[in-house]
Amino acid sequence: MTIETPTPTAAVVAPTRERLIFALCEAAELEHTLMCTYLYAAFSLKSGEAEGLTVAEAEAVARWRRTIIDVAIDEMGHLAAVWNITSALGGVPFFGRDNFPLGFGRLPAGIVVKLAPFNPDTLQHFVYLERPHESAEPEGDGFEPERRFSREIKAPRLTPMPMDYDTVGTFYEVLGRNLRTFAESIGENAAFCGNPGLQLSPNEVDLKGAERVICLKTALAAFDAIVVQGEGAPKGVTNSHFARFCAMRDEYRNLLAANPDFKPAFPSAHNPVLRTPPRPENRIWIEDERASACVDLANAAYALMLRLLAHSYVIASPNPEKALLVDLAITLMQSVTLLGERAARLPAGPSNPGCNAGMSFTALRDAAPLPRGSYVLVRVPIYPVAHVFRAGSRLRVTVQAVGGDRPRWDFATIDKGHTVNTISLGGKHASSLVLPVIPGANAKGTPLPGPTALRGEPNRRYAPASNGG
Repeated sequence: MTIETPTPTAAVVAPTRERLIFALCEAAELEHTLMCTYLYAAFSLKSGEAEGLTVAEAEAVARWRRTIIDVAIDEMGHLAAVWNITSALGGVPFFGRDNFPLGFGRLPAGIVVKLAPFNPDTLQHFVYLERPHESAEPEGDGFEPERRFSREIKAPRLTPMPMDYDTVGTFYEVLGRNLRTFAESIGENAAFCGNPGLQLSPNEVDLKGAERVICLKTALAAFDAIVVQGEGAPKGVTNSHFARFCAMRDEYRNLLAANPDFKPAFPSAHNPVLRTPPRPENRIWIEDERASACVDLANAAYALMLRLLAHSYVIASPNPEKALLVDLAITLMQSVTLLGERAARLPAGPSNPGCNAGMSFTALRDAAPLPRGSYVLVRVPIYPVAHVFRAGSRLRVTVQAVGGDRPRWDFATIDKGHTVNTISLGGKHASSLVLPVIPGANAKGTPLPGPTALRGEPNRRYAPASNGG
C-alpha cells in the first residue's frame, strides 16, 4: 500500500483565530513602531528663526512638524483599530514591540524601521513606507535592508507563521481576506466573541480608528480605513500619508535649491540608547547626563502611557475609569513630546561630537495592566514652572484628584468620589518630589511676591480657579 502526501492547499492552512491574532500582533507592532519613528523625526525639527531658520524656512518647518505629528496621531488611530479587532476576536491587544532598531525577522526584510532625525533620506524612507503597491518609489539611503531573507515556509504548520509582504497595504489586504474566510467558516457570532465594551470608542477618545468592531463589516471597514488613509493608499487619495510626505519632499527640495545650507533639523542620534550597547553597530550611546536624564524621564512617561492604555482594555464601558485612563495617557503623550524635543537639542556625549541625543522609546518587556490593590512606581511630570523661594522657606506638596478647580488637569470623566488612588508616603513605598535647581541662577533684584500674592499660599484666602487659567 502506497501512501501519498497531498500537496498543501489553502484549506490546509485555513485562517484560524490563533493565526489571525498572531498577524494582528505584528500589525500592532508595525503601527506602533511607525508612530515612534515619525515622532522622533518631528522632535528633531528646529523651531523658528532663533534656531537658525529664515522666516520662510521656519514657516515650512512648522508645517512639516504639524504634518508629521498628525500622521503619527493617525498611526495611533490605526493602532487602536488593530487593538479593537484583536479584542473583538477574543484576543488580548498587543502593546509590546522590539527596541530600535528592530531585529531581523520582526518584520519582512524590505521593511526597515529605526529612529533617525529628519533629513532628505529619512523623508524618502517615509515616502517609501507609505507608498502604494504599484509605486516605484525607492528606499531612502541608509535604510536599505542589511540582508535579504524570507520568513515564509511552504509546508503547512499548525504553529502560526509570519508572512512576507512588500507594502503595508498588501499586508492589510491579506489580513482582510483571511478574516473574511474565518468569519464565513465559523459564523460571525462565533468569530467576534469578544466583549465590545472592552474596546476603545469615541466615548473615551477622539481618535480616528477608535471605533468598536462588532462584526465582519466593521472589521473590514477598519482595515480599509488604515489603507486609504495611510500605508498603501491609492495614488488618487490626495490627503494620504504618502501624498503628504511627497508634498513635503517637494517643498524641501525647493528650499534646498534656494539655500543649499538649509538644515531644518538638529543632528539627533540614529537609534539612541541609554546604556553601553552590547551590539554598538547602528546605535548611539547617550553619555551626557542631562540628555540621559531627559530621555529617561521621556521613556518612563511613554511606558506609563502604554500601561494605562493596556489597563483601559480590561475595563468595560460604561465606566468613567476607562475614559480617565485614556485621558491620562494622552496627557502623558503631550509630556513626551516636550521631553523628546528637549532631548533632540542636547548633546549625545563626548564619544559622538556633533551628534545630539534623542528619545529612545525604550519598550517595556511587559505592558500588562496595573494590578489592583498594589503599589506601583509612577513618575508624574510637573507642569513647567519657575519660582524664587525666600531663604528658610518650606515646601508643601498637595495631592488632589484631577478635575474640579485644578487649572490644567480637568477631566469631565472623573468618577465623582468612587475612584480611589492611594499614595504611600514612607516606608517601603516612599514617595518623593524631585525639583531641579538652575545652576548659577541669581535672583538678585527680583522683587519677592507678597505673602498673599500666589495662589495656594497657606495664608491666602482660597479662590477656585476656572479650568484652563
